[in-house]
Amino acid sequence: MIYFNTTCETGTTLKESIKKVMGQDKTITALFNSRPLSMYTADEVLKYSRLSNRTPLTSVRRSLSVLSTPTKLNPNPKLIKTTVKKMGTYGKLCYCYMLKS
Repeated sequence: MIYFNTTCETGTTLKESIKKVMGQDKTITALFNSRPLSMYTADEVLKYSRLSNRTPLTSVRRSLSVLSTPTKLNPNPKLIKTTVKKMGTYGKLCYCYMLKS
């Protein structure tokens, strides 16, 4: 889990935001684990996962980016960003992600 504290939150507010991010990452990972051969765009993750209907698409994109990018904090990402693209909600092609095998 990586939280980008771009609004300089502190205390209880920061803890609540981190908890939300952890829940989003867990929910998104669960979707991919439930269908290990499927590929999803951020739009599809938002549609098919059990995320709140108030979850912004940007939060899904953040989670997909974090879950698919190797870093010091995340050396073994759970997802991979594929080269496959599908049409997204706003008429633009979006990359698909899938569970790393």
